[in-house]
Amino acid sequence: MNICFLVVLFFSTLLTWRETIVLEDAYISSQRNNLKNVANDMDAQLQFNTDRLLFFRNGMESALQVPLAFEVLRTAEQEFERKRAFADWRISLNNNRTLPLNGVSDNFVKHTNLLSRDNSLLGNEFMAAIELGYLLRLSSITRQHLSRFETHMLYVSRAGFYLSTEQNQGNGITEYYYSLATSPWFIQQSQRDNPGAV
Repeated sequence: MNICFLVVLFFSTLLTWRETIVLEDAYISSQRNNLKNVANDMDAQLQFNTDRLLFFRNGMESALQVPLAFEVLRTAEQEFERKRAFADWRISLNNNRTLPLNGVSDNFVKHTNLLSRDNSLLGNEFMAAIELGYLLRLSSITRQHLSRFETHMLYVSRAGFYLSTEQNQGNGITEYYYSLATSPWFIQQSQRDNPGAV
């Protein structure tokens, strides 16, 4: 009787041990598959975002080299010169192709250490920002059909203006720009805090 009991106990222990090993192997395999799927998704998302950043960088470089029609840009630049002293301003090219350029006054920029309009390339940046508005608008239209796109994209200049795909920007242009210009991601790109930044 005891021998029979010991045999049954031995085989049941053996079967339980074997089942534990099989379940452990199945669990490990399942976890590896899940991690592999997550890694593949992250790689695809990283590649997608990298490609998009390259697209915008190349678009900005192209805008600097081959600008929009001279009349359009000249009109926008003249409007900037007229409005730059206003507390806040908006320049829209009266078409559905670009985003409006929003900005704050010279006085606001002058009283902030991180911002400056005393840059010989200000005109070039202003023109390129207008062209970037076309790229951002294009991507915001595309974003409506592709859920992988972020819900909000923007360009913020140290010269006191910005572009944004977000329609509702809170209380006003100055408050919104101030919130952007005091964000850690913006402040940490200063020449003092990040000497490698261009």
